[in-house]
Amino acid sequence: LSDRNLYHIPIGERIKTSPRSGAVADSNGHIWTGARGGILELYADSTGVWQQYLHTFIGTSPNTDCYVSLLDRAGRLWITVDGNRNIQAYKISSQPWKQSQLTPGVRLTRGKHYPEGIPLMMFVDAQDRMYISIGEAGVAVVDLEQLAPLGMITTSVGSPGLAVRAIFQDHHGT
Repeated sequence: LSDRNLYHIPIGERIKTSPRSGAVADSNGHIWTGARGGILELYADSTGVWQQYLHTFIGTSPNTDCYVSLLDRAGRLWITVDGNRNIQAYKISSQPWKQSQLTPGVRLTRGKHYPEGIPLMMFVDAQDRMYISIGEAGVAVVDLEQLAPLGMITTSVGSPGLAVRAIFQDHHGT
């Protein structure tokens, strides 16, 4: 995938993906996306044939949508699970041509690390601060090193009801 070409990935039995989930590719070319009942990993095996593996989580119903939100610079895969609304990081232990292992890491909790609402988009900057778009409320900022909320950029004044759908950082870090 590093050549930035478009690929058709033929897979056998289709697993239902989550409608609002993002998709990311890790350093080994594995593709991750949210699915009904877990996180779907797509990868090419040693013969070049695409494989899929559904990573499921304890306590998650097979009918629950899971969402991939971001893969940060530290290699953490950040996900949310519908109905839970907490944000969980997983360390990816992957090898080329084989399915990966996911190990739970940092968990951000609704009400403690960010306000009530539905996390939509996330971004982690170079200072390890996570920016989380929360439904129609604005953007919460969390220090991931200290696991401490840093504040909330609200949309209630000037743009009530606005949902932030994308968060980016320019080459100057602003």
